[in-house]
Amino acid sequence: MTPEVSIIAIGYNEEKHIIRCLESLAAQDAGNVEILFVDDGSTDGTAEKALAFAKTDDRVRVIRQPRNMGMAAARYAGFLAGRGAWITFVDADDRLTPDAVSFALACAKENAYDVVEFGMELVPDEDNPPDDERFRSLVKRFQSEDRTYLQCTPRVLLNAGLRTREITWNLVHKLYRREILEKAYAFYRNEYVNDTEDMLISFGVFCHAKSYRSLSEKKYLYTIGTGLTTQGGITLSRFSRTMKDYFTIRTLLRKQGTGMSEAYADDISEGLRLVEEFQDTNVCSTVVSRMDQEDVRAFIREMSRYYTGEEMGTVLVNYFRHYVHDEIKPYIASTEECLHQTEAYAQGILHSPSYRIGHAVTAPVRLLQKLMRRKA
Repeated sequence: MTPEVSIIAIGYNEEKHIIRCLESLAAQDAGNVEILFVDDGSTDGTAEKALAFAKTDDRVRVIRQPRNMGMAAARYAGFLAGRGAWITFVDADDRLTPDAVSFALACAKENAYDVVEFGMELVPDEDNPPDDERFRSLVKRFQSEDRTYLQCTPRVLLNAGLRTREITWNLVHKLYRREILEKAYAFYRNEYVNDTEDMLISFGVFCHAKSYRSLSEKKYLYTIGTGLTTQGGITLSRFSRTMKDYFTIRTLLRKQGTGMSEAYADDISEGLRLVEEFQDTNVCSTVVSRMDQEDVRAFIREMSRYYTGEEMGTVLVNYFRHYVHDEIKPYIASTEECLHQTEAYAQGILHSPSYRIGHAVTAPVRLLQKLMRRKA
């Protein structure tokens, strides 16, 4: 019998959590489901544990990637192997409540929704709990509210997911009609993307879904402290990987945009701008956070591989204008006064000595620090 719902879990080196995850999926009270676990080239005992579990439940299948190919490729492999008319994704360090699938499926079928989002319960990892401040910020970020979107155009859901954040752009904690994911994945060809890979496919979902329901009931148990999203701090190597992922996403989303109806060209263009704004903010936040560290120049040089000099100056000033602390906002005019100097240094930045790169990027930051010290 063809399963009605495919539950697709993915993981890399998750031997600590994989059995707990699979047990929660096998405990679903929805009858006609299949469970696929995609092991993304793990080097620990994750795959072996999953294979052993599969022997105890014939609904479970294990797919092994030939090497670590990234989360985007792992989800795609699971999607291609899944047979259900409805799809839901789970990360291997997370769990579902026993009624998660039946709850979302009943809502989707009763109202003919293309996507149903359900809430997350954030659970600190026992061995690596986040600090209290970070935990509170993540709880606020991942909070789902009761909202309904009907007769959607791309602009409606792109705005809700990327600008107002009324809905999330996470791929997990949602149930999808298969046809919507088929359209969202149409442009994807196994490119390696690991950081914010959810945004890559969610962009397509927002473009193609005609109806979307968000529910506040918490059915997804999200482990805080284990994944890329919830780990604090960043190393240069991770920053380098993130930059590469970000610009791969930009390239792929532009490709996806060319496949949309011309009537939605403005919607897609605005959606792409929102994605780039999100990425620019994260990049600037990281670089600014390293200003007093010895390795700041290495972070700046990495940034200069992807942005022109003028772009670097502009995105930093935009970051200060929109995202810095309220106490700094009165000094934005002063920041803009040094923008011309910043951009002058930044021009031709790819060919400049590192000290010029450093000065171009740090000039606005140093000025703000000086102003804040003067105020104090």
